[in-house]
Amino acid sequence: MSTVLKRVFANPQVTPAVVLVLLLVALVTVPRALDAATDRQRQRELEQAQTWIADRWVFTTADFPAHDTAELPVERWWLDRGLAGAGWLVEPVRATGIAPLFHAPFALTGGWSPESTSGISGVRVDGVDVYSYVATPPGAGFDTARGSDGVWRLQEEASRVADYLLDPGSAWEEYRGTELLSVAYVGTPAGPRWYEDHLGEPFDAGGPGYFGVEVHERAEDDLAFRTTTIGTVVEGSLAVVGVVVPDGVVPPAELEPALLLERLSQELRSHPPAPTDTVGGAVSGTDRGAQADSRTTREVGSVMAAGS
Repeated sequence: MSTVLKRVFANPQVTPAVVLVLLLVALVTVPRALDAATDRQRQRELEQAQTWIADRWVFTTADFPAHDTAELPVERWWLDRGLAGAGWLVEPVRATGIAPLFHAPFALTGGWSPESTSGISGVRVDGVDVYSYVATPPGAGFDTARGSDGVWRLQEEASRVADYLLDPGSAWEEYRGTELLSVAYVGTPAGPRWYEDHLGEPFDAGGPGYFGVEVHERAEDDLAFRTTTIGTVVEGSLAVVGVVVPDGVVPPAELEPALLLERLSQELRSHPPAPTDTVGGAVSGTDRGAQADSRTTREVGSVMAAGS
């Protein structure tokens, strides 16, 4: 300590004033420093989280070798803080090509949790955005009597999506930032008491097949596009694809949503996900980012019957 400071602190008339000033400075600067450190940490976490949750099932650019492809960026507003310390995760309700299926009230009220996510990705293929999503529950599979309720409810909500989205109180524009031009259910028809009638039954994809939503939207730049999002249960997991096609663009035949869903389903059948591998909703580090070597060359079998 310098001689000057020693004299200052040794002076009984000065010391209380100095201490008071130092306390006031500390009260102002310390919280600000802590807030700044917290903000920097949050910024780092967000930047690290702004990436797709890659696994061996969801599509990547490598799955479309004969096309012009690019990985789509993950928008920050698609992220949500997971439960139980899971950290930031890509929320399917907010991801562009997946959102229509999860926009109904059941999904928005927490009936579908990002903690079930084991993989989600987005790639651009010849001007068409292709999204894929796999949800593997940590407990009973969606194809079991104990774990199927959420999917039955999701299908019922999808069948009534037009009622929800065309309602004046719909929050569609708030969540999507687009004007809704039309909306329709895609897939096997679901009755008005679909969820209640199937409560406690295993979800058998061979019966109801796939289900989904097709929306036609117009963005702020006045460009219109059509999004088709369909899903089904495969090996206890929910498999979903979303295809976004701008008006005026003719997509390649292999980007037909039903065909893409069948490709995703085949991969799940070949490599069934194990619920015990999930940690906080994502697959364990040994599976994260792993790709099946033969997926891009494997022949696709029969396509699920389309129903729109």
